[in-house]
Amino acid sequence: MKQSRAEALLVLGTVLWSGTFVLVKTSLTSVSPSGFVLLRFTLATVIGLLVWGRTLRLLDRRLLAHSVLLGGLYGMGFVLQSIGLVGSTATTSAFITGTTVVFVPFIYRVVEKRPVSLQNWISTLAVLGGLFLFMSPEVVGISWADLLTLGSAIVWACYIVAIDVLTTSYGEDQGKRNLLVVMQFIVTAIVASLGVLVIDGASLPIQWNQDLVLAVAYCAIAATVITAWIQTNIQRFTHPVRAGVIYALEPLFASMIAIALYGERWTWRQGAGACVLLAAATLPDLIAEWSRRR
Repeated sequence: MKQSRAEALLVLGTVLWSGTFVLVKTSLTSVSPSGFVLLRFTLATVIGLLVWGRTLRLLDRRLLAHSVLLGGLYGMGFVLQSIGLVGSTATTSAFITGTTVVFVPFIYRVVEKRPVSLQNWISTLAVLGGLFLFMSPEVVGISWADLLTLGSAIVWACYIVAIDVLTTSYGEDQGKRNLLVVMQFIVTAIVASLGVLVIDGASLPIQWNQDLVLAVAYCAIAATVITAWIQTNIQRFTHPVRAGVIYALEPLFASMIAIALYGERWTWRQGAGACVLLAAATLPDLIAEWSRRR
């Protein structure tokens, strides 16, 4: 597959992800964060087994180990992000999640045992400055919700690097890559179950309503089954840093949806912080790529 086509599909996946923030936010009045993740990935697992169930015969120890690692990171990211959404807005959650791209080069360099470039350090400092403007910690303090969301961004960065390193080892084995998608759903559902057990005290009260059903269905099908297939099968055709840059567009799309449908608004300071965050997340690697092609 050509890199341009692969990156177009990654953009599609990013757009689908961006719609989850407002849907999850509105659903957390009907179910706990861990409970929502459990519902989402239980449905995703059922769909995944219906579509790719025959691939279970390909399961071996290596793929199981990879599934536990990827699914563990996947699940931790979703649980932390969902808990953070309880005390945050959809827009704020999306922009903090967008800082994932900054952490990817650092983790990738650790895995590849290479030094971190000056470009990445500058990008990191710019992101910290953008976060300072966006969250106004000297005025309102640093909330627990923002810290949990930032933690999820770091976990996502680990996941992006891990999926790049691990999925390339399966080459053109489509069956095993599809199985890896299903196994990630299963492990994520298990992680969410542990969250329900530990955080919610093994209680899962649910108030079923139209908004919750819509959110679970969209997040499970469009933003999980489809996007996980794209990420697991397509990301390997581009560099993880470039994939991270594409994923950094997610908060822009999410914010547009939140503003259009739910009336969320930015202060001028948040607008400035958002611009700094987007610039820090995208410009350094875009400039580097432009220089490389000259």
